[in-house]
Amino acid sequence: MTEIYGFLGAKSMDVGFEQFLRNSLEVEKQKPKETPTHVILVGDYDYWYANYCREKYITKTVEELIFPMEHEIFTYQNKVIILMYHSKELSGVIIESQSLANGICSMFELVWKYAPDIRRDT
Repeated sequence: MTEIYGFLGAKSMDVGFEQFLRNSLEVEKQKPKETPTHVILVGDYDYWYANYCREKYITKTVEELIFPMEHEIFTYQNKVIILMYHSKELSGVIIESQSLANGICSMFELVWKYAPDIRRDT
């Protein structure tokens, strides 16, 4: 089983892209949870946790002043996905590179080690 690791740090999201994301997540909710997904939320994490992460992901948080990030980076297997969804920079890329995926995983594991858990019922 392959795990997915990601950083989510969007300050603001293009309205159209957010609707696309919501629709994608509705479809995804119907699938059985087979792949563990670990997410580090950066900055305004209450909104992201409540709307996207609470039911689906194993989640920790990092304050924006400590780890500034305004995009999303996910990695699994040998792939790295980078999404920029602010209306001025709406784009994304998938890079297939084992060495890059290993490097992103190493960064993720370092941040994950020191980030607090989210344990909320809200």
